[in-house]
Amino acid sequence: MTGGASAVRGCLRACSLALVTMAVALPAASDTLAARCELYPQGESQASKTLPCQFSQRQGYVSITRSDGIAYHLSPQADSVGNYLDQDGQPVYRRSGLGSDGLIFQMPELSVYVYWDVAKKPDPAIR
Repeated sequence: MTGGASAVRGCLRACSLALVTMAVALPAASDTLAARCELYPQGESQASKTLPCQFSQRQGYVSITRSDGIAYHLSPQADSVGNYLDQDGQPVYRRSGLGSDGLIFQMPELSVYVYWDVAKKPDPAIR
């Protein structure tokens, strides 16, 4: 083997190691977007609150952060798609009903409707 070939092989090995190191050091990608949340207490058909929120999803984990500072961190459960546990270990279920307009998360004490359309202004009659 010539000295040039040995140098090329050494450079390739160093470059490969650098790329692997960079890939490991990069954080996991997540999708985050501004949204609008409506809060429905269990058993109620009228929203008690409408406010801006932020929706984030990464590798099946979901976070919903309301503009009033309250956040929900949901971990996916392996038993079924759409089943989660919240940060307190309580069950949360993703429900259908909004189609392409958003998502519904049924929690123990309320349901959070997450709408992708942030243009709608909160109803002043709703707290």
